[in-house]
Amino acid sequence: MLRFRIPFKNFNEEKMFRLEKFLFLAAAGLMLCFNTAYAQTSYKWMNVGSLHSFYYDSGCEIEVARPGASQQDGLRWPGIYRYQDMEAAKGLWIGAKNFTDEVANWPYRVIHVGPRVSGVGEIFPTKMKMYSKFEPPVVEVDGVVSEQETVEIDSINPAMPYDRLIINEVNNLLGLTMHRKIFQFSDPYFDNFIVQEYTYTNTGNTDKDADIELPDNDLQDVVIYYNYRWAMCAETRYVIGNGSGWGMNTMNDVRGDGLYPDPPGEEFRTAFAWHGFWPSRIVTYDNMGAPIWVPDGPGYVAKDDTVGRLGAPQFMGVLTLHADKSATDPTDDLTLPYTRHEGSDIPPYSANDAFNLGKMTGEYKLMTREDNVAEQRMRHAYVVHPAAIGKDFSEFANQRNPPEIGTPGGYSSTLTFGPYQIPFGESIRFVIVEGAAGLSREKCVEIGKLYKRGLISDVEKNVEFLKGKDSLMQTWQRVSSLYQNDWNLSGELKPPSSFSVKSDAGRISLKWDVYEDDPNVTGFEIYRATGKYDSTYYLVHTA
Repeated sequence: MLRFRIPFKNFNEEKMFRLEKFLFLAAAGLMLCFNTAYAQTSYKWMNVGSLHSFYYDSGCEIEVARPGASQQDGLRWPGIYRYQDMEAAKGLWIGAKNFTDEVANWPYRVIHVGPRVSGVGEIFPTKMKMYSKFEPPVVEVDGVVSEQETVEIDSINPAMPYDRLIINEVNNLLGLTMHRKIFQFSDPYFDNFIVQEYTYTNTGNTDKDADIELPDNDLQDVVIYYNYRWAMCAETRYVIGNGSGWGMNTMNDVRGDGLYPDPPGEEFRTAFAWHGFWPSRIVTYDNMGAPIWVPDGPGYVAKDDTVGRLGAPQFMGVLTLHADKSATDPTDDLTLPYTRHEGSDIPPYSANDAFNLGKMTGEYKLMTREDNVAEQRMRHAYVVHPAAIGKDFSEFANQRNPPEIGTPGGYSSTLTFGPYQIPFGESIRFVIVEGAAGLSREKCVEIGKLYKRGLISDVEKNVEFLKGKDSLMQTWQRVSSLYQNDWNLSGELKPPSSFSVKSDAGRISLKWDVYEDDPNVTGFEIYRATGKYDSTYYLVHTA
């Protein structure tokens, strides 16, 4: 039996963004400089599953990168609903010691894409192509083609194991060329994560053309650093408070860091986050999980959505599946990555410049933890709520200290790989997965109703919300199993090749076609939302 999702575009969405867009541009005009510089690059959507996100050809998705975007942009789960964005910013820095190029000898050299800088003049995209295992379904509503995000397929490849694949290649001033494979599955048990496989090769190519500027140049003490600024989620930003739009409410946690024992079934190398309790000026009730009692002003939440539904049930995270031990040893280094939390608005995350030695020296020491800030190594969630140390995860239901810990922007999770010695022509490889999971829409409504009516307490509501973490860990288990199977998914099903909806007098007609070469499809389940499309979907027919 095949269950498939057909997302329809909301044609009034632009109107609903108008107020937020105006307020954001007025408050953050500086971002326009970044957007203007970044307009030279392109991006592609990965949305064949329930997790939707865009990826830039620069190799990283920076803060407010897309024209017209708001602070929370990307990593949408569940993607069938509007305004589920959880990504506030990402950053990718690559550093090396004792680096010599045509200009100078640099004791420290760091190139940057994000979390705020565009990377223009430091990175040089050379390839961004999208491949699909099958032709995308053609969806029509009353004869009009419907799309949620525009997807342009460059080539069809039925032989690849995944359903969608992006190939991204980027050169940079270090001559360390990045090859990034981004892929996703549409199977409903494996569709809430997106895999990124990175291979960094010392090619000596420091610009966009094919010429090699630094032949036979060995790279010393290379460190690759990822920054993830999560904010769950866009829909409830103005319900709970504007600061939740940049992660003031975000609780960051870690597994596999070696600092604390990991619970059984959670032995992963992962950093993850959720919507913690945040002392908001807008609501007086406990806002963990973002219960919606009164809709927000800009219109992200429907006016009749007042039953108390948990509006931010997501647990968002990143999983490391593999990290090479060295350029000559491709076995998995289980001690990597090194994880920390950092203030999202600390000075090193702005005005980065690959020609400013003073800035790069401080950045490299931040990346390699030479700054010796012990508290940053401790898990952020434990700094916020130390009573949870050594306790069951449900203890976080009692969290009352603010997650931002006095900072203006909350905290981000960071991963550090290295240092590596990478001779000319050699490579290192990582496999990293972004994923999201949590309570179902039905469960969010059920718990929210009980909480708003006073039938369960703050803590009881929070305990139920925190069970969403188990769904993320289940996702990581599925990802790990699929990785061990070389990404080969048996018995996967294709969606319909076409799907049309036609409105008639007093009824709606549905029509679809299947791929003739798909022997696994034996039937279809039809789900329908009642009252409004952006709500719970119920099974109405089996065909």
